[in-house]
Parts: sequence; C-alpha cells; structure tokens
Amino acid sequence: MTGLMATANDAPPTAPQEPRSTALLLLQTFVILLAVLPARLVIGPVGSFGSPASIVGLLAFGLWAFSSLEPGLLARRVIPLRVGLVMLWIPGLCSYGVMHLTARDGDEVNAADRWILFMLVWTGVALLAAEALRNRQDVLRLLRLVVAGAAFSSFVAILQARLSIDLTTRLAKIPGLSVAGELDSVLRRNGLARPAGTATHPIEFGCVLAMALGPALVLASYDHAWPRLRRYAAVGIIGLGIPLAVSRSAILSAGIVGVVWFIAADAAQRVRGALAALMFLMVIFLTSPGLLGTLRQYFQNVGTDDSISTRTDDYAAVTRYIRQSPLIGRGPATFLPKYRILDNQWLAQLIETGILGTIALLGFFLLPLLYGSAIRRVNRVRIDRQLGQALIGVSLVAIFSSGTFDAFSFPTMPGFFSVYVGLAAALLAIGRAERAGDAPNHLPLPA
Repeated sequence: MTGLMATANDAPPTAPQEPRSTALLLLQTFVILLAVLPARLVIGPVGSFGSPASIVGLLAFGLWAFSSLEPGLLARRVIPLRVGLVMLWIPGLCSYGVMHLTARDGDEVNAADRWILFMLVWTGVALLAAEALRNRQDVLRLLRLVVAGAAFSSFVAILQARLSIDLTTRLAKIPGLSVAGELDSVLRRNGLARPAGTATHPIEFGCVLAMALGPALVLASYDHAWPRLRRYAAVGIIGLGIPLAVSRSAILSAGIVGVVWFIAADAAQRVRGALAALMFLMVIFLTSPGLLGTLRQYFQNVGTDDSISTRTDDYAAVTRYIRQSPLIGRGPATFLPKYRILDNQWLAQLIETGILGTIALLGFFLLPLLYGSAIRRVNRVRIDRQLGQALIGVSLVAIFSSGTFDAFSFPTMPGFFSVYVGLAAALLAIGRAERAGDAPNHLPLPA
C-alpha cells in the first residue's frame, strides 16, 4: 500500500519533446481557431456552418476515419467512446430521416443539415484526440492550449468590458472571412457590460471559462513545463472573466468546479485556494464597481427575475411539441427561434430528438465524469489523477449549464467539450497501458 501511494505521488516521467504528429497539429489548430476567432466569423461562400474551426474539425474527422481503416496508424482504439458516439448519432439520424417524410420549411431542413456537419466535427475531434494522441506529452500539449485559448477569450472580454476595446471587430476584418448574423460581442444588463469574448453569447462564454477553470488549476499546480507566471496568469485571467459574463449560470458553474477541485485537494491547496478566492473577490470589488452587488441581486431576486420566469414558462409552452413525437422528436436542430426561443438544451433536445436523443445526450455529457473517475482509480501519476477530478467538473458543468441555455445551438462550448471528452479517453488509456506495463504506441500519423 505504501509503495502504491508513493507511485501515485510521482511526477509524470519526463521525456524529450517529440515532433508534433499530424493529429496533434490538427487538434491544436482546431483549438486555436475555436478560441481566438469570433464564433460568428465564417468563410463567406461556405455559409453559417463554415467557421475556420469547423472546417478543421471536418478534416479531423476525415483524418480519423482514414487512419482507422489502416491498422497501426492510430495509437489505440477506444471502443467505449465509439459506442457512446454511435448512441448519440442514432436517435438524431432516426429523427433526421423521419423529418424528411413530411414537408418542412427550407430553414428547418438547412438547420438539420448543419446539425449533421457539426456532429461530424465534434465526433472527429473527440475520436482523434482519444485515439491518435500518442502519450501523456501529447495530451498535456493539447490541454495547455485549451487553457491558453480560454484565457485568451477571457482577456478579450476583459478588454471589452473594462477598456471598451473590442478585438473581435478587428479580427472580423481578416480577408476571406465574413460575419454570419451580427457580431454582438458585448451586451448590457442592469447597466453593466456583458462581454462574450470570442464566444457567441455571454452565457456560453462564462460556461466555457468555467469548464476550463478546473484543468487550469491542475496545470498551475503540477505542470512544470510552463513557467510559474504563465500557469497562474492563465488561472487568474480565466477567473476574472467568469463574473464579467454577469451570468448566474457561469457563477454556479464555477462554483461546481470549485467544489469538485476542493474535494480532491490536499490541506495546503485548500488553504491557498481559499486565500486566492478571497484576493480574487477583493480584486473584483476594487476593479468592477457594482458587479458584486448586481450578482448578489441576481441570486436574491430569483423568484421575481424575468429571465428565470421566462425559462420556467417554457415547460408548459413546449409540451405540445414534445407530445407530437415523444420518442424521436421532430428533427435535429429544427426547433427554430421562430417557434420559441429556448434557453434550455434539455427541452430543445426533447423536442428535436425525443426521449431517446435526450438520454443519448446525457450519456455523452457523462463521458468525462466516467472517464475522470476511472482515471483517478487507474492512473498512478498525480497530475493524471487531478486531471481526472477536473474532468468530472467539466461533465457536471455541461449537464448543469445545458439547463440554463441551449448549449448545442452555439459552436464554442460543444467544440471544447468534445476536446475534453477525447483527452479524458486518451488519458485513461495511457494510464491503463502504463499500469499493465505496455509501452504506448508512438507511431505518428502520416501527413
């Protein structure tokens, strides 16, 4: 028992930096484009689906599909993840097929077609990360970029809210890109600016940062490949961005992540975390007059808040849509704002893909939690075990926040979530291989 505990506390084995594989390079490009470019920027001729990140995501699916046909090109095959994704696809495809048996408006058909394309993106990203990342070094390289991307989006939001400098309008001038819809990066609520960073909406922005907060805390504590200043700066910038969204969902999501981290932290980390949280509140109080008071009112006035009552009114309003096809729904992504604006992904899922699709989505959201729990049981390296705990927080945030906004109507959150799913599966497979004494497959994918 003593020997096992000593092994569990060891740092990850150091290894010389290997050249980036094609898979890692493609996934890093996807994360950079997803985090840096405003979500509404698209390649004009491609249409509303055609963001640069989505195009790279399709390439990721193509690379995974090609590599899976040839034995030895993938580092591993993660059958549970493949089964989980197939279970997510089946109700949506059934609903998509039945939808075409009746006459539908063109905008609904187009929305369902875009759903197919986005599903290919999220599937390709998750599978390529899970099965093509060769070792822990690749996993950490990608995870660092995810945290850095979230910090960049938060930095953009800080500039938007505090200095009225909107980098998204400047990025929109990149040749070859155009804005799909309107580039509303800053909204207003009770006189306060609500920035969205590079995401589509402040709620999405806040929840994306909350998901990244757990991995950022783990990297700050255990990943010495980054300089200390960079590690803690990323945590601080992400933390500062969350309350700027002026969103209950973001604050509660960050609270979920904090509780999950606190459970697994040792005594010294808990003390440092409490002191850091206190200093963080002081910084918010000094630099954002009125923000803490506004957030406190949001929680005190839950019973009379219009945004809460609007969400609760949705339950009765959409019942007739659910009853029309309770098992497989009316078609993926076809419940458009012209019918009703839903701030609830679970209700939208019930309407569009029925009970079967909703269960499948819940299973997809639970994957990081299941993988994270298994990582904590199997992996012996401390950073792995702490990342497993952080991935549990990612899963809980996705489940909770999907009840407060229609998460899959936005590209940024599901894109990042798919990366987390793939990283979780890869990290568990690496830990199992090390525990079994099997050397991981280091073969790079062909260019």
